[in-house]
This record gives sequence, structure tokens and C-alpha cells, in this order.
Amino acid sequence: ERMEDIPLLAGHFVSRLNEHLEEAEESFKEINHILETIRFGKDQYRFSIARNPEKQRLLSAISSAVEVRDLEGTLFSALKSDEERESIERLFTDVLTHDLDDPAVRELCDYRQYFVYDIRIRHTDSLDGRTGKALESLLSRVLREKSGGETQTPYYVAIAASFFRFYKDAPGAIRLVLF
Repeated sequence: ERMEDIPLLAGHFVSRLNEHLEEAEESFKEINHILETIRFGKDQYRFSIARNPEKQRLLSAISSAVEVRDLEGTLFSALKSDEERESIERLFTDVLTHDLDDPAVRELCDYRQYFVYDIRIRHTDSLDGRTGKALESLLSRVLREKSGGETQTPYYVAIAASFFRFYKDAPGAIRLVLF
């Protein structure tokens, strides 16, 4: 690459990464919307996706960088602070200077690594005495307390909701999933 192309390439890379981050959050919203109407026994499930706090500095820089509105602006001119500029430069330098098969580069390029995931279980048969709302638990916290079948159900829910989301707009698609 020519040196003058690097800011353009970096801007494109960061913009695409941000698009994937936003698409992932939107996908989880759609899946959760589907799951709002479905009960599995006495439980309801909801997927939790949160931006990884360990990557907060980089995520903030990515968000700032994509705020470039005019075509004259560049990725680096949109960054609000030296800290953000340094985060993006480090990201892009790591990607450019290492082999693409390097696990660290793969992690940097994989938008899924920028999130922390969990499954919320709403126990509709147990109410909180204070609020009167159904009690909730996180799968990550109760995983060891549940039986084998109880721990498998959330994963089946995840797979089924994903298939539903994927096939809902495909006319004529086969909608049979075997577990």
C-alpha cells in the first residue's frame, strides 16, 4: 500500500467493523423480540449482549471515528482525543504488521470479540416479593446449579431463535430443525 492510502484503508476497516458491531446488536434485538412471545415451560429467555468493557477505549474510538459526516473528513480528524487516535492507530498497526492468521489479529478483526454475551432466564412461576415481577437469572451464574437438561434448553432456544430469524423472510424455506 502507498502511505497516503493507509488513512483511507484504516477508515474503511474501522467503518466496516462498526457496521458489524451495529448489525450484531440489531440481530440480538430481533431475536429477543421473537423470544418475548415464547415460553419454554415456565421460563422465558432473552439474550444479553453488551459491549466488552475491556475493549471500551477502542469501542469509543471506533464510534467517534465513524462520525465523519463530510467526504472531506478523514478517520483521524474525527477522533476526539489523542487516546482515541492512539487506539485506532494501534488497532490498524497490529492488523497491518502481523500475519492475518495470527490469533491476535483474528480477534481484533472479529466483531464478536467486542461483546460479552449471556442468556437471561425469566422464571415466570417465581415472583419477586418487592417488585411483583418475575425473577430473573443469568445462565452464566446458574449453569452449575442446573441439571443437564436444564442447561441444554437455553442453547436449543438460541439455535431455534437464530433459525427462525434467518428463515422468517425466506418464502418456501424448510422450517424444520432437528435436535
